[in-house]
Amino acid sequence: MAGEKPVALVTGATGGIGNAICAVLGRSGYLVIAGCRNREKGTALVERLSSKGYAAQPLVCDVSHPDAVAGAFRELEGLTDRLDLVVNNAGFNRAMPFEQTTPDQWQDLLSVNLLGPLAVCWHAIPWLRRTRGTIVNVTSESGFAGTAGEVPYSAAKAGLTAVTKALARELARDGIRVNAVSPGPIQTGMLEDLTGGDLEASRVRVDKMVRAIPMRRLGRPEEIADAVAFLASDRSSFVTGQTIHVAGGVLMC
Repeated sequence: MAGEKPVALVTGATGGIGNAICAVLGRSGYLVIAGCRNREKGTALVERLSSKGYAAQPLVCDVSHPDAVAGAFRELEGLTDRLDLVVNNAGFNRAMPFEQTTPDQWQDLLSVNLLGPLAVCWHAIPWLRRTRGTIVNVTSESGFAGTAGEVPYSAAKAGLTAVTKALARELARDGIRVNAVSPGPIQTGMLEDLTGGDLEASRVRVDKMVRAIPMRRLGRPEEIADAVAFLASDRSSFVTGQTIHVAGGVLMC
């Protein structure tokens, strides 16, 4: 059991941003529960974190299936008796013209990027109420500005922003804060995934992204992780229902 050490559950922990979030929270003194779909990858991540002296445990948590989320929280009871922070980071995207998308693709994108975080929050709230804990949702600039070729993803992330605000209002009197971090283009493998692994198409897309960023570079996963850590900390104790845009100035609002 975790004892008095604060505990953070991070979904999508084995991705580029997830790795960085786990490392920053581990360095900050959390026991990190690394939520992932693949137990082997989760175990490898935990071994890397442990080698740096950080406390971590893997947890299989496939957010695309509500039953799997419920099962993950049952398993969580064997790892810890408390939960102080939930980071809804799991997500994926596919880029294509809307008329080429299918209902199955809409459902896949909504399941991971919107319905998954809803399920995680639903199960986590009773835990967080006991610790007056915090939720941080990882959204996207696409959910604010809309991105051509990413209609279902933009819709899902816009929905997660609305969830952030509505839950913040609903849970404030329980002492639970709910905020979001909205990344712009970040240097991770997800950029290649957008084009189905086509490296040349990925390079062209990245070049176009960089030209649109006032700071003229991609973000680093660690920059997202630092924003998450701030929203999880007492330094943001009077902040709820807000989004920090970590995007090099792509969207200024």
